[in-house]
Amino acid sequence: MQSKIATAAKNALIASAERLSPEERLNAFLAHSRLLIELHAAGARLRNPAISVEGTTRRRQLGKPL
Repeated sequence: MQSKIATAAKNALIASAERLSPEERLNAFLAHSRLLIELHAAGARLRNPAISVEGTTRRRQLGKPL
């Protein structure tokens, strides 16, 4: 069972997506994908502080053996 607010938000999202041009849709998808990548990387860094932004370990950056 969905709430009235959730249903209204979903309908508004669908309506706004229909107004976008194909290029705008692609740009929105790209921005969304980049945000998801940043969110995933932030979670990985929280779980393992040895992981840097670029995905390499701090030990490798410092030239230390793994």
